[in-house]
Amino acid sequence: MNYTYQKFNLKGHERPIVNAQFNLDGDMFLTSSIDKTVCVWCALTCRLLHQFKEFTAAVRAAEFSPDSNYIAAGQNDTELFVFDLSTMRVSHQRTLPPGIKGARSVHWRPDMSSFLVVTASYGASVQVLEYAFSPSQPLGPPARAAALECSPVSSFLLNEVLYIGCDSGNLLFFNAETFEIDEIEDLGYPAADISLFRDAYVAIACTKARKVYVYDAREKFALKTEFDVNTFCAHPTLEIGVLGGGIDAKSVTTTSNVDATLVTQFYDLEHKTLIWEQKLHAGPSWRVRWSPDGLGMISVAEDASSVFIRFESSFLGYSFKAEW
Repeated sequence: MNYTYQKFNLKGHERPIVNAQFNLDGDMFLTSSIDKTVCVWCALTCRLLHQFKEFTAAVRAAEFSPDSNYIAAGQNDTELFVFDLSTMRVSHQRTLPPGIKGARSVHWRPDMSSFLVVTASYGASVQVLEYAFSPSQPLGPPARAAALECSPVSSFLLNEVLYIGCDSGNLLFFNAETFEIDEIEDLGYPAADISLFRDAYVAIACTKARKVYVYDAREKFALKTEFDVNTFCAHPTLEIGVLGGGIDAKSVTTTSNVDATLVTQFYDLEHKTLIWEQKLHAGPSWRVRWSPDGLGMISVAEDASSVFIRFESSFLGYSFKAEW
């Protein structure tokens, strides 16, 4: 490949890593794991800044606040946490309402007045909860709640629409202003990952469909992949998307060589063409995310590995005609 890059193997977790995210400034990223921890990393040095160990169960839900001062996090248990990154301590804590056993995802509102929690499906009910947030006040009970008749596997908040992928294969368009479902679309397969695409769209990875769907409220197109895709993230400025988690269908002939064909693939989205692939992990990858400046990428996986790739600035001059 003509574009120079560095690859860093990060050591922070002992069990499968299921979540990764950059803060809006791009100087930090977090990873969360089945090992009951959240790690916060420096994106410039790839140094581990802190590991939060306050959890009692697997952590799938964790997100930086828009000002990068806090992390809201939930787990496969009843306690929610907000961590103050200036002190690396718990600043807020709240027990979920009765009958709810865990949080699947959390989403801050842009003005930080509140955050939304999509609860896990193994409780008595599945709900979207809204918690009012103030740095100087403790978390109270949910300000609003809405019941969902589904088992959520992924979600993403964009422009007052909370996109929720369900185990049934349905995609819910949940209105975060009215707290009602505006639309339901049957994808046919569960949405394993939902991420931002070109500031106004969301991209949805459907593992068994071997497709990535791109949506706003009006239109959709699909990128067909060669393997089972667990996660997808589009570059913030270039026509490049990264897919991870799957297996190259053309290479697999027996069950014994499945692990050897796990790949992370880079696609040119304009031409819908594979341009580069790397084997980053020994197990399926669960999240890939680009840094806001488009020069860094984090990938996390089932085998508890985290890989950070940093490209040189020349990468931002990417051309499809260049030889990779």
